[in-house]
Amino acid sequence: GEGDVEISSAGVSEDNSAEW
Repeated sequence: GEGDVEISSAGVSEDNSAEW
């Protein structure tokens, strides 16, 4: 999610929420 560290090129962050 917003403010989380992105761990994939798909935009998924550590908490598994989408960045887009």
